[in-house]
Amino acid sequence: MQNHPIRVAIVANIGWNIYNFRLPLIDILLKSGYKVVLVAQEDEYADRLRALGCRFVPLLHLQRKGTNPWADLQLFWELRGIFVREQIAAAFLFTIKPNIYGAMAAKWVKIPVIATVTGLGYTFLHQNFTAKVARFLYKWAFKNLNRVVFQNEEDRNLFIGENLVQSTQTALIRGSGVNCRYFVPKPNFDFAHRPFVFLFVGRLLYDKGIREFLKAARVLRAELGKMVEFRILGALDNENPAAISGSELQIYTHNAEVSYIGKTDDVLPYIQTAHVVVLPSYREGLPRVLLEAAAAAKPIITTDTAGCKDMIFEQKNGILIPVQDTAALITACRELYYQNTEQLLAMGLEGRNFVIQNFSDVIISQQFLDLLLTELDKNG
Repeated sequence: MQNHPIRVAIVANIGWNIYNFRLPLIDILLKSGYKVVLVAQEDEYADRLRALGCRFVPLLHLQRKGTNPWADLQLFWELRGIFVREQIAAAFLFTIKPNIYGAMAAKWVKIPVIATVTGLGYTFLHQNFTAKVARFLYKWAFKNLNRVVFQNEEDRNLFIGENLVQSTQTALIRGSGVNCRYFVPKPNFDFAHRPFVFLFVGRLLYDKGIREFLKAARVLRAELGKMVEFRILGALDNENPAAISGSELQIYTHNAEVSYIGKTDDVLPYIQTAHVVVLPSYREGLPRVLLEAAAAAKPIITTDTAGCKDMIFEQKNGILIPVQDTAALITACRELYYQNTEQLLAMGLEGRNFVIQNFSDVIISQQFLDLLLTELDKNG
């Protein structure tokens, strides 16, 4: 393999996605002797990915939010051409359009492919025309596909139940893995320190639960004043139909009910200086932020829904609340605010141990590599 390395593609919508979620997979592929070709829209992360020793091929015809069939047909032909030109032997696919059109292209050129459904998000939370089209395309693209990976049982069962995939095609790999050597507890963090910080990390989408977080912040800031602080870390996503507006957020920041940090390449310092990490999402694959928070030994509050509930270990490392239930979120925040330091420390350590044993990047990347080896063997 060293003299003639097998070329494996990793395809996603943008370089940011690959850089933030696929570095462990890239690392194990490179260490195993594969040539890694990264395919995505070029952005500020492309050069960082090239610096890893990978070839980066920019996608020119991917419209992340569009439903233009001509543009999507161009994306299919572009991916087909890349797979042939780059002599790709197998491909990993991530995010919706690369999953769909990458799967079609890979089947056309007869290379094994592993598509990963990282979460259903807006497309499956709404019963509209776009959602129906997406379901149809998934079914068409995934028919007879080598392997479709899901991050939680609910998403896998939904795809099987709607006849979008056959159960024999599926595999379960819980998340993208977290670097437990980097995401560590802050030494000597004092849970008794005030203000008590609740941190939301994620894109500012209503289906991430941002509005419930904002409303809870308003109530608890009025009740507890400067003894609590609600911080938001993440990007406004104006292209997403589920995004809240900057003007809506400004109402809360202007009233000092929340602090908006913006986006960052390194969430660890913000997680380490928070008391609790909150993600009241409506549905997830397996939320990376909760993996990182638990690895850093922070108690978490999240929703009793697909993906999120997998991050609460026997109720020992956090609190589950119903989806879209602001009152329950307020109650959970109060409960952790009034917990003593020893209890919060114990919750954090339970979460860290849970992640190390089940969700570390070493474990997850090896599972992806094993799938690749299996599919390459089948392909001869």
